[in-house]
Amino acid sequence: MNNEDKLNKVITNDFDINNNYTSIRKKMERGNKMNKIFKYSLVPMAIVITMTGVFLLNKKSITNNVLDSNVKNNDVIIFNNIDNNFDNAKLDIDGRSEDITTDDLYKIYPLLKDIVVPNDYNINGIIKCYLFNENTGKYDKLYGYNIIYSGGNNKYIDIFILIDTTKRLRCFSIDTDEMKNSIVNNTNIKIMGGNKNYYAIFSYNNINFDIETAGISEEEVIQLLKSIIK
Repeated sequence: MNNEDKLNKVITNDFDINNNYTSIRKKMERGNKMNKIFKYSLVPMAIVITMTGVFLLNKKSITNNVLDSNVKNNDVIIFNNIDNNFDNAKLDIDGRSEDITTDDLYKIYPLLKDIVVPNDYNINGIIKCYLFNENTGKYDKLYGYNIIYSGGNNKYIDIFILIDTTKRLRCFSIDTDEMKNSIVNNTNIKIMGGNKNYYAIFSYNNINFDIETAGISEEEVIQLLKSIIK
């Protein structure tokens, strides 16, 4: 069974969201455990693949905004609601992932030491992501760093630090141009979602963040963001 067949087998089975990240990487693994190269074509599903490639589809639309009034220090928190009207799309993945430790990550981004997550969340994995570089013919174009926290019962916090772009590629598109900005410590943030599923996109200290969460409250999202943006 080749790698693509293995991945398809995983996708067709019931997915445990807490383990999907680890499971996919195991199925994609080829050769050295610390050096995985993968190339697949996928269609959208209930989970979000964290290492993504090319997409073609319509954008999610903004329906309304919710203002959080329990903020201090002139911060403004707005949760932009997004609907579920988006088209299916083929998703091409072509890259290499490399496991790194928390120590490796903190040497590069010391501010991540102070991230506040709910007590029942633990780091499930940290990967350094590369894309295929047409100029060199190698998987040596650094795409970013992906940190996954799992909380059990389909709860997770997925933090992606991007190198050359401000939004990760997904099997759906989020149009943030018309969204209202939240402001935390004089930093603009696009926060969106609802029903304990939230996204946040922002740049702070010249670092581009794209964050996804499932199973945490609005208050916990705000606490998470304020622990990064100080």
